Amino acid sequence: MKVAIVSGGQAPSKEFLQQYRDWYIIAADSGVHCLLEAGIDPQQVIGDLDSIDSQDLKILEDKGIKIKSFPKEKDETDTHLCLLEAIRLQAESIHILACFGRRFDQTLAHLALLEIAHDYKITCSLVDQENKVEFLSPGKYQVSKDGYQYLSLVPVTESITVSLYHMKYPLERENLYRKKSQGISNEILDQEGTIKLHKGKAYLIHSNDKKR
Repeated sequence: MKVAIVSGGQAPSKEFLQQYRDWYIIAADSGVHCLLEAGIDPQQVIGDLDSIDSQDLKILEDKGIKIKSFPKEKDETDTHLCLLEAIRLQAESIHILACFGRRFDQTLAHLALLEIAHDYKITCSLVDQENKVEFLSPGKYQVSKDGYQYLSLVPVTESITVSLYHMKYPLERENLYRKKSQGISNEILDQEGTIKLHKGKAYLIHSNDKKR
């Protein structure tokens, strides 16, 4: 099952959201607004409902869309609760949308969600119209260009040891450090490249300067 979680950050365009119409969609509180505007009904809405528009709430109730309400004072963010639901549903792939912009603390918290999904061996990405962020642990990865120009590796651990093949700046068992920016703005030469992460953990970031 492919699951799209729509958070309450900067909303994607209606056109961008259309590609997720056939996914199982979970909205995190006010994230439902951009879905309804795009003519897309989520399967569930989860959160404390403190930021959802009253008109949107009425639409959801009239349509009989499943709503899971939680107390405002809780230990998890609304998006975190959506991720836990996606894990419960045994999702194979998760995209978290509308997850950047507005509050930077929420953005950092979303990065941690990638690690949670990774622990469950679920492919999970933070996605908007310019970026796609994934979490990597040691292993071999085939990465596609997929419409993005740049590929960056940002260490989560103090350092990583990595090899990169079929890229503009190839590496062979090179050490990249968290406090240096040498892993930024690489490019896949054709349509697919290879990453071998020998040691450490990192964020893999696909990006564009302009919206796709």
